[in-house]
This record gives sequence, structure tokens and C-alpha cells, in this order.
Amino acid sequence: MTSVLEQTYAKALLEMVDEQLSGAVDEITAELQQLLDLTQSEPELVQLISTRTMSAADRAGVITRVFKGRITDLIYHFLLTVNEKNRLDQFQGIIRAFVAMAQDRKGMIEVDAYVATTLNDEGVQQIASGVGNVIGKQVLLRQHVDPALIGGLKLRIGDRLIDGSVAVQLKIMRQRMINTGRDKARTFTTG
Repeated sequence: MTSVLEQTYAKALLEMVDEQLSGAVDEITAELQQLLDLTQSEPELVQLISTRTMSAADRAGVITRVFKGRITDLIYHFLLTVNEKNRLDQFQGIIRAFVAMAQDRKGMIEVDAYVATTLNDEGVQQIASGVGNVIGKQVLLRQHVDPALIGGLKLRIGDRLIDGSVAVQLKIMRQRMINTGRDKARTFTTG
């Protein structure tokens, strides 16, 4: 889930890509995804460049040493701008929002599927196809294994969570049985 601020920055970056590098959205998206992967695998880097104990100028120096010449100029300058605004702690969310916007333009959406055991390729394709037919988009399905689900499936589509897991269905059944028992007990004592 991304914040309004992260979406605003992502939209601004997408507009800059359109204006300055027309037709390069896919390339910039791929580069940003690599940058996201890097920052997720090296949390110390994010902590270093987003710390507010250093001045914006000092952080800019770190950004220059780490990234200049290794990423496109547009992303480099955008990173410096985000630094000046003291928003580097939200850079990963900005990247996620940008990727989502770029995918949405292409009629694609990322969906997280939480399953009890790993799905085979056919299972992944069936779920992606089924969800895609319902929402009218091409689904890029990421599966996450969570044995606590027992069985079934949970889907996260953007900000929406659809929970069809066995664990949740059992909780619902349990609550229904408790409610039915209470209702019968009330009827028995009043009758």
C-alpha cells in the first residue's frame, strides 16, 4: 500500500519520464525495480541515505558517490530532489507506486497470492487468468507461502484483500456455531 505522497511523487516522475524520455517508461520501470531490489537487499543503504541526522547536502554527497553514473540521469536527479525534500525514507514506496502506475497504463496489475503450499506453474496461471478475467487486466501474480492458512487462498489486489483461506473459513464457521448455540440457549431459557 502506498501513501498519497508516494503516489504524488511517482506521478511526477512518470510525467518527467514522458516529457524527457518519451517511450522509455519500460526501461525506467526496470531500472527502478532494480533500485528497489537493491534497497530491499541492503537496508543499511536506505538507512544511510534517509537518515535525518545528516544534512541534505551530506546525504546528496552519499547519493552522488553511490549512484552517479550508475543510474540514468533522470532517476539520479529525481533521487536528489526527493532527498532535498527529506522524503528518502519513502523512496521505496515511490518506486512501488511508479511501477504500479506504469503497469496500469499497460493494463497490467500485480496481485499477491498467499497460499499454504507452493503452487505449480499451472496453478499460478489458473489463478492469474481467473483474477484477470474478473478485473479485466493482465495479472502478474506473486505467490507467498503461508502454512498458517491451512489451505485456500488470500489475494491482495492493490489495497483490497480477499481472504478465502481455510483458516478464515474455519473461524467464520466457529463463530456461526457459537452464535447459533447462544441463540438456541436463549430460546431454551425463555421458552
